[in-house]
Amino acid sequence: MDESLSYDGALRRPGGDEDGAPDGGDDAQPPPRKRVPGPRCPACHHGNPASRVRCEICGEELWPGGAAVLAPAPPALPLPPEPPARGGSGRVLALVLVPVIVITAVFVLAALLD
Repeated sequence: MDESLSYDGALRRPGGDEDGAPDGGDDAQPPPRKRVPGPRCPACHHGNPASRVRCEICGEELWPGGAAVLAPAPPALPLPPEPPARGGSGRVLALVLVPVIVITAVFVLAALLD
């Protein structure tokens, strides 16, 4: 097998020399910097997401007036008074007793028909 066609398992960039470095050296460009969509911190120059108000790293304010204290909320409206209590105990008693009476009647009828 020819030496120039052998594979030694190493990954190399196309157009690179034996150690993987690009040929020519002078025409090599640095890799592009990652662009963060959003404001840069005026203090530490960190790229922050657009939704941030303060810098993730140093806490500096990113948007002028964005971190200002808001005015207090107006007081909550008072709750309406509760309606007067009605005689609801008879209603609850009926809702409990009616199903009990119906179930008992079904069992009694089933026992009589056997």
